[in-house]
Amino acid sequence: MLRLISLIAFCVAVVAGQEHHHCQSPLHFKAAVLQYDHLTHLYRRGVMLYDGEGERLRFIEETAENDTRPTEDILILFREKKEFVVDMKTKKCEKKAPSHEFHRIGVQEGFNPLPEFMIGDHQDGVLMTAWYRRENSTDMEGISTATYTRASCLPYEYSFEGTAGKEKVHYHRRYYDIVVDELNHEAFAVPKECASSIDDFILP
Repeated sequence: MLRLISLIAFCVAVVAGQEHHHCQSPLHFKAAVLQYDHLTHLYRRGVMLYDGEGERLRFIEETAENDTRPTEDILILFREKKEFVVDMKTKKCEKKAPSHEFHRIGVQEGFNPLPEFMIGDHQDGVLMTAWYRRENSTDMEGISTATYTRASCLPYEYSFEGTAGKEKVHYHRRYYDIVVDELNHEAFAVPKECASSIDDFILP
């Protein structure tokens, strides 16, 4: 499950058109997120909170009564080099350092444009851009694809097939109900299950 959270922070955004140029997604937003790993059949649904300015990320997974695996509240504070993972059923907390660096949700070099397309009709629909890149680094190897709105560079879909570390990965992630707004401090407050000292409560 950690690899899915790691890949969230690696997500990219790009813009297509006659003049291909980089774009950046908004610095702050909240979105419903669906993730599915085709190899492990792991399905996750929850809310993602993103702070590109403060380099903070939170994923609060939805819980269900018949879940057979842990559902988690994951908070990553990249500047402070702290990650907190709470099992939402047992309330146990794991503290550790992030396994990767922060990556702003936005354009990265090396992406190639695919044809633009419209979701909906041409009167009320939304123009989308799609891009792909061959990943070949120490962390990832394979093909990444990304889709974003043309006008605002809002993420819509990201997929990756290949290897992350030593694990095979083939998964999709989609964003819904995006709200662009600066999130308050409580959105990234350290979970009470993890706060062992006053310092945990006053992180910026």
